[in-house]
Amino acid sequence: MVERHGPRVLGVCRRILRSSHEADDAFQATFLVLVRKAGSLCRQDLLGPWLYGVAVRTALKARTRAWRRRALERPLTNREQAQAAGEVGGADFRQILDEELTRLSPRYQKPILLCYVEGKTTAEAGEILGCPKGTVLSRLSRAREKLRARFLRRGLALSATAVVTLLSETAGAAAVPPGLVQATAEAASSFALGKAASAGAVSAPVAALTKGVLTSMLLAKLKTATILLALTAALVTGVWASYPGMGQAGAVRRTPNPGAVPAGFAPAGDQTELQALLDKAIKAAGGARLGKFNGGTCKIKGNITIGDAKAPFTFDAFLHGADQVKVEGEFEQNGMKTSMAIVMNGDQCWAKFGDKIEDAPKETARGIRDVIRTFRYVHALTPLKDKNLTLALVGEVDVDGKPAVGLKVGCKDERDIDLFLDKATGQPLKAEWKFTNRNGQDEALEFTFTGHKELDGRKHFTKVALKIDGKAMFDAEFSDFRWTEKLEPSVFERP
Repeated sequence: MVERHGPRVLGVCRRILRSSHEADDAFQATFLVLVRKAGSLCRQDLLGPWLYGVAVRTALKARTRAWRRRALERPLTNREQAQAAGEVGGADFRQILDEELTRLSPRYQKPILLCYVEGKTTAEAGEILGCPKGTVLSRLSRAREKLRARFLRRGLALSATAVVTLLSETAGAAAVPPGLVQATAEAASSFALGKAASAGAVSAPVAALTKGVLTSMLLAKLKTATILLALTAALVTGVWASYPGMGQAGAVRRTPNPGAVPAGFAPAGDQTELQALLDKAIKAAGGARLGKFNGGTCKIKGNITIGDAKAPFTFDAFLHGADQVKVEGEFEQNGMKTSMAIVMNGDQCWAKFGDKIEDAPKETARGIRDVIRTFRYVHALTPLKDKNLTLALVGEVDVDGKPAVGLKVGCKDERDIDLFLDKATGQPLKAEWKFTNRNGQDEALEFTFTGHKELDGRKHFTKVALKIDGKAMFDAEFSDFRWTEKLEPSVFERP
């Protein structure tokens, strides 16, 4: 495999990296990434394009690390600073093309890589991609236009012919020295056996680079689930969130149109029945003790679904008030552990993955706030008596074999949330609402709550599971609860 794909991989590494030693390290790391990710590759005919993308990612990461190392050794010249920032000159058009190709969506990237890198005909590419030849041609044309536009944004105006010429050069291969082929194959074989076996076969720089690329690939995959991780972080708030009573009950209204009630729901009881249920639930959960504390800490352990695999995680979580949350810990995938932290402090929200810290997107912060609000209702229950809320009965539904009363919680400028309380005990069993993902599509979130236990005079759930559009996304269990009236402000500072 190294002999077959090595020349193209080394060609990419040498285009991006000026040092042959650094290019060789990136070359080896690319194939070590393949060893670790081989189980997730289901299409052998797409291995070449996949390796190309990994080679570009690996070489770029190696370049960044090299410039950072050199910056510590001596001040960088203006040209070096521009190169470290990813700016390249006109003589490096192919390097820009390598970078921009990896940023195309798969819809346009795969036809380009199959036809220009792998040398497939449009008919062969269509057979691999499962679409007609005409579709491949149209996607190739659209991809070339996108690449021209991206060059233009960099201040480089290229003709359509120039783009085609550059693409034709993308398949440029480099002769791989036999010694490098042998060393890479041996390192990959040892790497597949585990860290102990690979310790002597893989150099420290290659091992570090491989880990960095695997982490960035995982985090790139998690970008589609950033809101999910944010929800995981905010999820812990439900364990201890306790708030004082918030005034008298608001206007409780019945769903005005029975036909609008979701299929499978039976007619609900009247306002008196709802008030009695809420009073029963509050009393069962701890009554007056629900308003005693304003924050706390706990541990959370569970699994999050990434792609088709489950990644176990362990977090320490902290909450104070309604808008201060911190969760930190690590999750593991493919034998690799990655540290993570999410902190929300008022209007500010940060996410940290490994050594990278960034401001969390607005939709992530809103997702955290939605979960805090939901779990205030679910755990403390007393907020449901806030006079600013409107509660609409939506009937009964079966939740894991238990009859549950459904109610829609409405609040101005906020998403409606559907809660389902055990008809017999008032304990929360499920919560649902919809959110708009980054593609502008609505997705349904469903939390289920189990493992209700009495702790320190309060009864609440200890296990939570989340589904998005019916697909299981994570499950979690809480332990080591510590309630408090206040946490130090420093806990919620930027990671």
